[in-house]
Amino acid sequence: MTERYVRHNARSFLIPHSLIPIKSLIPFTFALLNAYNMKWIFLLGSLTFISACAPDTRLLEGAWRLTGYYQDGQAIQVPLDSVGLVLHPNRIYEFRSIGLYREKGAFRTSASYLFLRDSTRRDAEERALKILLLTEDSLKLKMQRAEKEQVLFFSKIE
Repeated sequence: MTERYVRHNARSFLIPHSLIPIKSLIPFTFALLNAYNMKWIFLLGSLTFISACAPDTRLLEGAWRLTGYYQDGQAIQVPLDSVGLVLHPNRIYEFRSIGLYREKGAFRTSASYLFLRDSTRRDAEERALKILLLTEDSLKLKMQRAEKEQVLFFSKIE
């Protein structure tokens, strides 16, 4: 039995005649890759990439001690051992700083941001801190305060 070949829609490839039912799927496959569908494929891929880049928020939970403090790229010499941040699993945070300064309130995360809202003050606004690095034992945060960029390095103590 001899195999017959047919040219498919003037394309440069030949399809065996015995595969004609499959041959009819080829235009359908090319139709799937049109611009409209490529937009959705790109959107789905982008969302997957963004979610993969977001830090694992479970790593945030625990007690953190400040180990480095930079303002506008310059190291600030302050006693760091008294500065700490505790993030509880119930989405409550506690912050203590130099002297008697304390904060406590709710926190939330979104993508690579940590949002803190101090409930000890009435006029407190939510602050956004960008999570630059989050591992099991290290946390690096960036924030803007009084038009100055501050970067805080923390080490996990619990």
